[in-house]
Amino acid sequence: MTRTRAGAGFTLMELLVSVAIFILLGILLVGLLRSGVEIWDRGESRRDAYERASILFDALRSDLSCATIHREADPAGLNPNFTCLPDRHHRPLLFFTRVGLVPAQGQQAAPTGYKDKDVTFFAAADTMKRHEVIYCFDPDGGSGKLYRGQFSFNNDYGLKMPLDVFGRPDWIAQNVQLLADGVIYLGLRFWSQRTVTWNPANGEQGPEVRWDSTRFRDGEFPLKRPGITLNDPLDDILPRRVEITLTLERPWAQGQAVSKLNADIDKNSGTLSADLLPGFPQGPGFVKIDDEWIWYETRSGSSLTGLRRGQRETDRTTHKSGARLRWGETFTTVVGIPAYKDDQN
Repeated sequence: MTRTRAGAGFTLMELLVSVAIFILLGILLVGLLRSGVEIWDRGESRRDAYERASILFDALRSDLSCATIHREADPAGLNPNFTCLPDRHHRPLLFFTRVGLVPAQGQQAAPTGYKDKDVTFFAAADTMKRHEVIYCFDPDGGSGKLYRGQFSFNNDYGLKMPLDVFGRPDWIAQNVQLLADGVIYLGLRFWSQRTVTWNPANGEQGPEVRWDSTRFRDGEFPLKRPGITLNDPLDDILPRRVEITLTLERPWAQGQAVSKLNADIDKNSGTLSADLLPGFPQGPGFVKIDDEWIWYETRSGSSLTGLRRGQRETDRTTHKSGARLRWGETFTTVVGIPAYKDDQN
């Protein structure tokens, strides 16, 4: 008589093979999920950066397109006019006069003795109401907080006030409002009457990186001229266009992991080694360490190679192991200044 098994079952080898297959599928699924989460995270980060950049560009475009110069001298002090200087962290400190339309006032009484009751009188609009506008960064070089202040023309802030106030947190807290956080770079370049291209080559004249409409106060302004009178608005000049470049850092919470140097670098190093987060760009791109901007060609594992030091108007310097690497999304736009004024001489 032939014997048969009462029931079918798995051998130990079959069980081990099945478990191995399930583990492999699980690993593949986790990898796909992780990749999907990273792609989604990058997309959300870029969307957030685009929204924040749009808000900043709208504010700057609104102010710069209404920039003007004072039409009368101020014998009591210095008018802000249109000035852009670097602060101690190589970030722009921008202040200028802007005008804006003011709606007409309401109905007013007819002049004394006027008897025609069919005529209604309204107060005329003040079409040249002026304000002093200031853009400045937080005194802390690592905060990335950009502030905007708007003051009545009669207050005459700007350069009449000592520049050291922009380094005082108490003055910042009381006089200006936070416009955006995470602005690790704001670059302003000005198209003057002698500029021929934004990106000069072969001796071409490029844009200016600082501006002094009086051509008197800033000794490093290339269009400064001897014999210019400080408070004479007739010899003031305004740029024709302003190029704005923003680099917005991904929102970062206290205690969150960041990319850091894992070895010291000197000011001549052409490569650097760092603990780079998975989302760090492959390059080419810009990275900021302390106050220095560095351009890198490629990312190779935990190293950045092909470095160009001291970019974006910053200085080469040494950096210690553990220093944070900062990077973000970069946006650029150009704003025209309708009331621009060239040097007539």
